[in-house]
Amino acid sequence: MLRSGGNYDVQVTGAVQYDTNAPSEKQDPIVKTYQLMVGVTDLFEGGAARFSSNGTLKLADGNTGTWELFDPEAKIYVVKIKGYIYNLKLRPGIGLVDTSDVNSIIFKEVR
Repeated sequence: MLRSGGNYDVQVTGAVQYDTNAPSEKQDPIVKTYQLMVGVTDLFEGGAARFSSNGTLKLADGNTGTWELFDPEAKIYVVKIKGYIYNLKLRPGIGLVDTSDVNSIIFKEVR
């Protein structure tokens, strides 16, 4: 175990194999944890939402959904939860906002 700070040299011995299959693309910026700010309370309670790199999301109440990048240049995503479809724009440092009203935060970024 290494502690932060100081200069360290790491020596690897024995049977070692390095992964040469580096990811070709960096992780999508939507992959984070958010707080759902609005929702259909009779269908899901929401709460925290974790967006995963495989295009799925999970809400703290146990509900699941999917997300996909619709327009890379405009940072527009389609998020689907229990039959509801949200068209959202990613605003880094803020979260996912309504495309028709960028001041309406749907998923607030948790830092």
